[in-house]
Amino acid sequence: MTGKVLKYIVLTLLFIKLSAPAVHAQRELPENLETFLFRSYYFGFLVGFNSMDFVVHPDHVIYPHDSLFTLNSYPNYGFQIGILANKRVRNHVHLRLATILAFGERSLHYRIRHADSSYVNVKQIESTFLEFPLSVKFRSWRLNNFSAYVVGGTRYALDLASQAGKTEQTEDVIVKLRRHDFSLDLGVGFDFYLPYFKFGIELKRSFGMNDLLVREQNIFTGDIRKLNSKIYMLSFTFEG
Repeated sequence: MTGKVLKYIVLTLLFIKLSAPAVHAQRELPENLETFLFRSYYFGFLVGFNSMDFVVHPDHVIYPHDSLFTLNSYPNYGFQIGILANKRVRNHVHLRLATILAFGERSLHYRIRHADSSYVNVKQIESTFLEFPLSVKFRSWRLNNFSAYVVGGTRYALDLASQAGKTEQTEDVIVKLRRHDFSLDLGVGFDFYLPYFKFGIELKRSFGMNDLLVREQNIFTGDIRKLNSKIYMLSFTFEG
């Protein structure tokens, strides 16, 4: 877990703890969607942006191949759209199932020795994910038209752009990823109750669990012990 994600969670939990007495002290009833969170089910959609990256686990601290100096992963930005279905379990606990189509790109930078110098070979890896996250939301007391929450769960993603089974026809080596990815999600969010719908802002981190790399006999995969996904997501939700 990164320090930034932990910071967001701690601040949100602190807000939830402090907001309870403040809400009870309020005499004014919420103005918008007063009974929204008491519905058994509610639906919506999301749009957002993502930052896709890898966590690279090398076989050795120093790569054994003389021709490979370093390997670094760099994130790129993409976007996602999806539909949401929510089930109220308790007043402050909600279960969410989503179907999301996410587009993104990641890059691996290999610094390779050539004669008495070196050069960087960049492998751009595009992904189109069909995702099915299942999450639990723990929300705060509602303060008029605002509430905060933490969210966590699991995610299955099918990479529709995976080239795992592709046979290379050119001299350019393709770094191939497996089609299936499983991850744990953790994040925070804020809900705003508008006259006709609930608008939310959510920041989430996805921790990839399984090794994505398809290994072949080449310099680009031979020294990687494990390759996991690391994705940040900023989403805007519309629920009614």
